[in-house]
Amino acid sequence: MLTIITGEIGSGKTARMLEIFHGLKGKGADGIASMKVNRDTEFEGYDLMRLANGERKRLAVRKPLYIGEFERPLFYDQFVFDTDAFLFGTGVVTAAIDDPTVEHIFLDEIGPLELEGKGFHAALGPLFKDEVKEKKQVYVCVRDSCVEPVITKYGIKSYVLLR
Repeated sequence: MLTIITGEIGSGKTARMLEIFHGLKGKGADGIASMKVNRDTEFEGYDLMRLANGERKRLAVRKPLYIGEFERPLFYDQFVFDTDAFLFGTGVVTAAIDDPTVEHIFLDEIGPLELEGKGFHAALGPLFKDEVKEKKQVYVCVRDSCVEPVITKYGIKSYVLLR
């Protein structure tokens, strides 16, 4: 089954997803969450966190704060993304799909990058296959404005919408 957690930017989609994950007490669950990073009171960017073990990789930095720290940067909107972090996240999701002990898979978040074939796009085809959704509970965060385009792009027919 697929659950799409949706809302506007900053509305608490990640917090809702983490609440579901923590409610499972980590049993049979893995995936990735995009965690806000602040320095003092300034929003700096996002870390990508693997839910099963807390491992983190810097995913994005606001453009004005970027100092060239990514080997393969992707400049998009107000951020500079680390393409290696997307590969890390895709690897986590792919491993969760293949692991028979993982019953719940989480991915935060799907947005404009994925709709352009970037970001976590490579993980989404396998994640949205019917045979995966029949065996595992899949949770994805998608901002409101991207829900319909994501459903169309990935041919999603059956899902539960959680606001």
